[in-house]
Amino acid sequence: MFARTGVLLAVMLVARAAVAGDATAPLAGAELAGWPATTRSVAAPFGARIYEIAGVGNRIGRLAVGARVRPVRIVRGHGCRAWVALAPRGWVCAAVLVPSDAAIEEPAAADPTPITGLDRDPPGWPFAWIYAPTPGAEVVAHAAPSDDAPIARRYADRALVPVIRETPAWLQVARDAWIPRPQARIARRTARPLGVGPHARWIDVDLDAQTLVAAEGDRPVFATLVSSGGRGAITPTGVYRIVLKATVRDLEGPPGNHWQQPGVPWVMSYRTWYAVHGATWHRDFGTPVSHGCINIAPGDGQWLFDWAPPRVPAGWDQLEAAPGDSTVIRVRDRAHPAPPWRDYDGRALAPSE
Repeated sequence: MFARTGVLLAVMLVARAAVAGDATAPLAGAELAGWPATTRSVAAPFGARIYEIAGVGNRIGRLAVGARVRPVRIVRGHGCRAWVALAPRGWVCAAVLVPSDAAIEEPAAADPTPITGLDRDPPGWPFAWIYAPTPGAEVVAHAAPSDDAPIARRYADRALVPVIRETPAWLQVARDAWIPRPQARIARRTARPLGVGPHARWIDVDLDAQTLVAAEGDRPVFATLVSSGGRGAITPTGVYRIVLKATVRDLEGPPGNHWQQPGVPWVMSYRTWYAVHGATWHRDFGTPVSHGCINIAPGDGQWLFDWAPPRVPAGWDQLEAAPGDSTVIRVRDRAHPAPPWRDYDGRALAPSE
């Protein structure tokens, strides 16, 4: 059963400490930064790096240029005269922020970009998208699995159909309707990888079918078409954890396969040079045409980005995921139906290491 669900935000202990405080009370430690105690918000006119711990922690994200967020308190620390704790978490050097006594206003809910994937009950499992050789054309279904059989009906491109029976060359999609296998993209329910919990959110990508299914434990909640590596580019198989989420990012290829794509939306990086992201420059989802990343329609990219832990806080444009708070993605194909766990550099790991 498919349903839109809220995102559970797992907050680290340091974040819990940072959130403590009253937004209307005087800002604790404001004098350390030379700010008025009435400061209720801070702006990052040039963006800002966000750290896990004041002065000594790893970088965990970045404030967007012009973002305005709520400070919780200010302390002294290494590398900066004053460090500002943000709500809901993280620390930023006060030197790159501009204080204000204006409160943070809740933004109006924006209409989400329309999705092209499926976030409701499918016609059955497995199911398929009709995939016409010519975009927008109809696909002819025959009364039997043969080109010589009478035409039974016609399907619109990208129509959803159940998969009732399969042969090496044909799919039965209705009692009297068979279509050639190359003219469909099949989505399947699959068992979660070893190391993924019964309620964990994870993503399964089938490179042969060019489909993606997002699941919560064993329950699929979303499915869509993808474009993986084509024209000589490969998309490596494996079970990974999403390491970095960015609302928009400039991407480029590795040495020897150099390319640049500015302004890529809804980026979720899981391996060096590889990510799931929205693609605005083509609509060939269902066909492998990418440089190696997993391309999805922009609306589907936003849906996955919002659904997949960890949540990117308001005002941030980038977040590095902690190992215990990241989404698993399995990339598989016919030759590697149960690929091994791999780290960000592609090295094999023990399950969920």
